[in-house]
Amino acid sequence: MEISKVLTVDSPVHLYRILDSRNELVDHSSGDMSIKIRHYVDVASEYLYGCKCDEENNWIRLQSEYEIISKDSEFSDHLCHWLACDRIDFK
Repeated sequence: MEISKVLTVDSPVHLYRILDSRNELVDHSSGDMSIKIRHYVDVASEYLYGCKCDEENNWIRLQSEYEIISKDSEFSDHLCHWLACDRIDFK
């Protein structure tokens, strides 16, 4: 029997918390991957810590970014490498 390590990401904010807690992942990513990660972190930060008057629009932007990233196999592979897991399930 083969055992797989699967990371389940429950929400856009959960993904932000994972990325934000792993500075080495952000700092050691390069090129397009660095841009994708930093952009996602910025959008999530804006939702979490930005002006409450823009909360609804920021949530919509965050959900959109989450949907894009969750379908990006290159992003998933990169995260799997850094987080030492075999697969990521985005909810």
